[in-house]
Amino acid sequence: MDRVILPESLKPLTYRLKITPNLDAFTFDVEEEIDISIQQDPSTITQIIANAKDLNVHQAKLSFQTKQTTIQTITYDNENDYVIFHLDNKSLKDVLGLEVNQVFTLSLTLTGELNDKMVGFYRSKYIKDGIEKYAASTQFEPVEARRAFVCWDEPAVKAVFEVTLIVPKHLTALSNMECIEESNLDNDLKVCKFAPSPLMSTYLVAFVIGEYDYVEKVAEETTNKVKVRVYCPVGKKEQGLFSLEVAVKVLPLFEKYFELDYPLNKLDMVAITSFSAGAMENFGLVTYRETALLVDPKNTSSSVKQWVAIVVAHELSHQWFGNTVTMKWWDGLWLNESFATWCEYFAIDNLYPEWKVFEQFVHDDFYRAMTLDGLKSSHPIDVPIRIAAEVDEIFDAISYSKGCCVIRMLINYLGIEPFRKGMVHYLNKYKWSNAETEHLWSCLSEISGKDVSSIMNNWTKCVGYPIVNVEVVSEQQNNNETILKLRQDRFIEASGIDTTDSTIWSIPISYIVCNSNNEIIENQTLMTEKEITIKIPSNYKWFKLNKNQTGFYRVKYNIDNEFYTKLTEPIKNKTLSTIDRMAILEDVTTLAKSNLISTENVLTILTAYTQEDDYTVISTVSNVVSTLFNLLKHEDENVLNKFRKFARELFLEMGKKLGWKVQSEDESHLTQMTRPLVIGSLLKYQDESTIQTALQKFKELQQDANNVIPDLRAITYSAKIKYNNNTQEEEEGYNSVFEIYKKTDLNEERVRVLRCLGATPNESLIKKTLQMVIDGTVNMQDTMYLLMGTSTNPKATLLCWNFLKENIKEIKERYEGGFLLGRLIKLSVEGITDKKLVEEVKEFLEQNKTKSSERSIDQAIEGITLNSKWKENALSSIVNWLNNNVH
Repeated sequence: MDRVILPESLKPLTYRLKITPNLDAFTFDVEEEIDISIQQDPSTITQIIANAKDLNVHQAKLSFQTKQTTIQTITYDNENDYVIFHLDNKSLKDVLGLEVNQVFTLSLTLTGELNDKMVGFYRSKYIKDGIEKYAASTQFEPVEARRAFVCWDEPAVKAVFEVTLIVPKHLTALSNMECIEESNLDNDLKVCKFAPSPLMSTYLVAFVIGEYDYVEKVAEETTNKVKVRVYCPVGKKEQGLFSLEVAVKVLPLFEKYFELDYPLNKLDMVAITSFSAGAMENFGLVTYRETALLVDPKNTSSSVKQWVAIVVAHELSHQWFGNTVTMKWWDGLWLNESFATWCEYFAIDNLYPEWKVFEQFVHDDFYRAMTLDGLKSSHPIDVPIRIAAEVDEIFDAISYSKGCCVIRMLINYLGIEPFRKGMVHYLNKYKWSNAETEHLWSCLSEISGKDVSSIMNNWTKCVGYPIVNVEVVSEQQNNNETILKLRQDRFIEASGIDTTDSTIWSIPISYIVCNSNNEIIENQTLMTEKEITIKIPSNYKWFKLNKNQTGFYRVKYNIDNEFYTKLTEPIKNKTLSTIDRMAILEDVTTLAKSNLISTENVLTILTAYTQEDDYTVISTVSNVVSTLFNLLKHEDENVLNKFRKFARELFLEMGKKLGWKVQSEDESHLTQMTRPLVIGSLLKYQDESTIQTALQKFKELQQDANNVIPDLRAITYSAKIKYNNNTQEEEEGYNSVFEIYKKTDLNEERVRVLRCLGATPNESLIKKTLQMVIDGTVNMQDTMYLLMGTSTNPKATLLCWNFLKENIKEIKERYEGGFLLGRLIKLSVEGITDKKLVEEVKEFLEQNKTKSSERSIDQAIEGITLNSKWKENALSSIVNWLNNNVH
């Protein structure tokens, strides 16, 4: 695949940027100088091509020593985001007398727009003292630095950046490096000059201008005593204390683990009002959406607090993976994101071991990756990228989560210390440079003595993952052994097995066996062929492959009709680990979806979880029950009521134990995370006692928000919106919840409200909720939360689809160019299970693909096709099971 990249004849060494934003006119002026080294015969260079998008270059000059010339002809290639400086049929040698390796300067003056699209250099609206105000910040990853200044906007083209910002005196100005000189320009403006950066890619450049308070602490355990600041909205600096504490602990942890010092003398973390992603790892100036950085001691839920810790650790690990060592091209994005994902769990497990985040990893990342990678429209970890417009779509569960799963599998195979030493070698060898996947495997092989490349290549270069089919081939009575045959194939959710894919993965097979004496036996082997055999005791009661899901594969047991039923015993008595209890249910559900086993097996295994008390397992139970409910949601009330009763039985016991208040001062973090999960499920499946309590709690919350713990506030909002007696009550309930959105200044509270609004059964209120996606009522970054509510509401399925059809042009114009467009389209259609409607959606979406949403649309189409097919295959068996087992 031929990449569309800039000519390599010129190499920028240093950018000097003087930027003046105008927060009233929403424009910015740039004075720019670029020192450029000549990499080939200058007599062959007759034009200079760089990246620029939505910029107007007013003047361009070239200079070398005492020579200087003005460029008269400047053109733009908008399709490729190029600005072309023509030398009018002369060469660089003709114009400046240059030779190879000499350095000349390109001086530019230009203007651009402070846009409202949350990409490039953009504006954020906020309210202070009832007055509408604006801040400015950047989001340059993956390819948006070109919206702010002329540049070579490719990760391999590293340079030094010297930034100067000219801003109103009352505002804070930040960039990657520390401010080394501040002076007054006039009565209104000040000039902030920042130190030169280390070598870095354009996507890591950042600047922020706005009103902020901050909290500060020195990371005393780092080698260079790094000064860490968290910048918060004015008046909210106490909300930065938790993330500050995480940062000052994480930095020295990574320094020690990677044996490489954090290279800057400061680290700033800033909460940005409008932000499309979760956070961005700009070198020395990490930007976050407010809900990923700020923790309000009185109002933040346990899950958001954990999320903040995870995100901070992820972004700070990028200061090593991504910033110090950078992928050479975007097909190596996983080298950044997969390792940062593993590092986030490693760091938080060190800081808060009681949170058991590596168990949560399997639920949150392992199966998230498998869900996407089971689609035909998935992509390899190491994915070919031809043009810049394709990059946005690979910031997904493959680049982040599957890559991390593969790393976790490799660690399990190599051992944690050989892996760590291999990573130390990699970081030190390629620091301040760029690397590719092969460089990583080479370093790990060098240290571990194992051929990592041969083991890992198919995991990173091939799309999909294997399913291991297990069957008994013989019982050897003399040896008291049973021989099992294992066969690997590529797993595809649509058909179960892809018979056309001949990929052979190197699979670490681990297995646990319980014999008739209740003794647990463990073993492992490496599967490098299509089929292998293993031996287990013939007196086994049950066995399970892939202990703790260390390998990235699914398992199907072709043993006997009762095999899955037998697994309910070790689930009930918790002989199986937390991860294995979760994994059995996840695998069975997906195999049923693929029609490899009956969906009745899922319902039978679910009955084993009525006494479950582990947060991660209950999360899985909740997800699976919700998935099954999605298949039934348009059936008659008799079927729905039986399913709701079945679902309530799974959560009732735990609900009684947990209650609506924290039980004691030392109640665990995971118990606090479990409470909303369980009570929220009881509310969803119409437990009358839970509904009435939730409605009463909402009344109490209206008197004083502190009357309801933060973990449960969203549940009271949902109850008030969903459970009413007539249209008037529905409107009053909706409006009373939305009033909380309008009054609160806590973004987390706003998100809670937005997630709940779409749950209303009232058609006109559903339409009102959908309209807010495009009418500006809700900040662009948060509109996806509105659709999260509507996409799971049976009453909203058709309304969501009609909304998308009627507004697709406006949605594309409003959200094109960032991460959100593909997500919004998927959320708008993912609740559809009707076969005829799926065909209509498919035809419509095929006609509305864009460069940055094509892959997301393919995945959306495949997802709803699979659900409609599952419903068609499984509906009658689910109904029969409910009729036979729920009375």
